[in-house]
Amino acid sequence: MASDRTPSGIFQLPCGIYMPDKESLILINREIIRHRAAHGQFDPCGVRTDVDIDLLCYRLGSHKYSDSAFIENALYVSGEILFTIACRHPFLEGNKSTAFSAAIALLEINLKLYAGPRTGRVFRLWRPSRPEETEAEGRMMERIAKWGENDDSSQQGKPVKKKAHPGEARRFIKEFLSKYILED
Repeated sequence: MASDRTPSGIFQLPCGIYMPDKESLILINREIIRHRAAHGQFDPCGVRTDVDIDLLCYRLGSHKYSDSAFIENALYVSGEILFTIACRHPFLEGNKSTAFSAAIALLEINLKLYAGPRTGRVFRLWRPSRPEETEAEGRMMERIAKWGENDDSSQQGKPVKKKAHPGEARRFIKEFLSKYILED
């Protein structure tokens, strides 16, 4: 499945795209929980279910990546990470933070080391610079997680009439992540 492994737990597949291994995703979650504890929020640390993390890694490793759609490939990796962790909650706590951190980290890695060299373009990621931008991002992550739980608060207390389709959530996540990509 994977051809090269870096010390950070990131694999480069034969097609050139980078993906995380299970241990690196668990480490990101552990560091988020540790950071929260340092700031007085004591959440339990650990994996709720290995199945979703294993399935995520399998999906990323076995996906048929396009030979020419490098940005799309990078968005696929980050989108699957964001969707699976935020919506499936494989960790005891810190799922949204882990999902966002891992997705953005892999998006940046794949833009700089995979898509950039193959397209001859230089990419960077947009970063929120004002508190209201950071708060808007937090609200967006809440919406994504609730969408995955089939509890979209935009319904404002009304019962959800139909179950959210994972494809809709994935399209929304792809658009959400696309706004981070800037070209220099």
